[in-house]
Amino acid sequence: MAARSRLLLCLLLLTTSLIVAGPAGAASIGNDAYQRTWDRTDKPVAAQQVSRTWMWGPQANTDVMNEPYIDAGGGQRQVQYFDKSRMEINNPNGDQNSIWYVTNGLLVRELITGTMAVGDNTYEQRRAAEINASGDPDDPNAPTYATFNGLLNAPALALNAPVTQRLDRNGNVTDDPGLSGQNVTVATVDDNTHHSIANVFWDFMNSSGTVWENGNYGNAPLFQNPFFATGRPITEPYWVNVKVAGTQRDVLLQCFERRCLTYNPANADGWKVEAGNVGQHYYNWRYISGVPADGPVLYHSALTDWVAFNQNGDSGAVAGGTYHITAANQRFPRIKAHDLNFTDSTVSVAVRMVSQSQKAGACLFTRLVGADTAHYALCMAADGKAQASYDYFDAQNNPQTQVLLEAKQYGGTLPANQWNTLKITAKGNSLWFFINGVLMGTATAPSGGPANGNIGIGVGNADTNPAEYEFQNMLVYGVQ
Repeated sequence: MAARSRLLLCLLLLTTSLIVAGPAGAASIGNDAYQRTWDRTDKPVAAQQVSRTWMWGPQANTDVMNEPYIDAGGGQRQVQYFDKSRMEINNPNGDQNSIWYVTNGLLVRELITGTMAVGDNTYEQRRAAEINASGDPDDPNAPTYATFNGLLNAPALALNAPVTQRLDRNGNVTDDPGLSGQNVTVATVDDNTHHSIANVFWDFMNSSGTVWENGNYGNAPLFQNPFFATGRPITEPYWVNVKVAGTQRDVLLQCFERRCLTYNPANADGWKVEAGNVGQHYYNWRYISGVPADGPVLYHSALTDWVAFNQNGDSGAVAGGTYHITAANQRFPRIKAHDLNFTDSTVSVAVRMVSQSQKAGACLFTRLVGADTAHYALCMAADGKAQASYDYFDAQNNPQTQVLLEAKQYGGTLPANQWNTLKITAKGNSLWFFINGVLMGTATAPSGGPANGNIGIGVGNADTNPAEYEFQNMLVYGVQ
């Protein structure tokens, strides 16, 4: 009964949070602090009050979303992605008038090193991002973030020295004296990272222009601190030859902790210095390109051999080639496979709602321990919205649910009365959640969470009418 109560709690959290969740990919900016930060530099650009690079982008690329961060309250923090960066609030109780209340995150450092921060001093090691840091994304010769991995300790150029270094995709650095005619020199050497900063970038970081403050346009420093948007330099400035809108250009590129800046002499004034699309690149690296590929099939079942049950108003049985589960009011019947145990694996199942209950949902479980001491779940509610969670019993044997991905209408989701495929990939302490092949997001397994276990399915119902779902094609793959 305790397991059922815990699963019902998970469903109730899902159905209540669905009411307030917004659609993925929405253009709306998530809260007042984020809006103020965007308004200051980018509202004038959007309103055509000034012609210069976006510092965030025309709109938000995602809703506000939770990411695992063990030093944040509840082990997660809220972030929002834009073309150029990510906004985050590390201390919700901090001074909202401080320019550091909303920060960018050290996204470029993570992309270059492959070391993803999941806490102040806790990291998850991945591969460095093999994503072009500048130019067209399909340019096969452009340097990637991984290119800079071996250049983080390169010595600084001398103060006032001309910047004539060229960099290729393989990390080779050569000198091209002909580039001295570009009149790019070293403006300063950072006393923290001991890297030089090119004059075109230093001038931009200390520039003034039209900003939006206190409900009015005015002229003020673009950045109240020159390192606010960029962070400290972590590479030297290099000339790179890259495709820009299909045309090869010589572009100066320098990466800082938070942003990569480019200088394109061929651009119009106001756009010669631009912030790279680090927010896009980081989101792709974290949520898309890093997903392990499916390996060989480890288990396949039409569910016809799974144990049927019928108790206390709940039922489960094979009918018409599918497995049907009916849940009575305030019930969460579930069923697991026969003594299976998987570690790194991908599990998926197709599911659709038969009844019209509006307060019901179906769940897929993986790494399910014992008689259901703990598991990871991906649950989809009657309106097609979904949530991922870690469900377990605490030391007092009370059921607990920790939300890993908040309930939202994720891209590609169909109505719940049509067939939808729920899928969870687990590799080490990393978890990826999909619906119909579309990645909802990834999460880090909580400390103490199961590293292996069984698979299962379930139906939850908070409606007064019975809720019926059917399942088919349970698959478990290895991961590569």
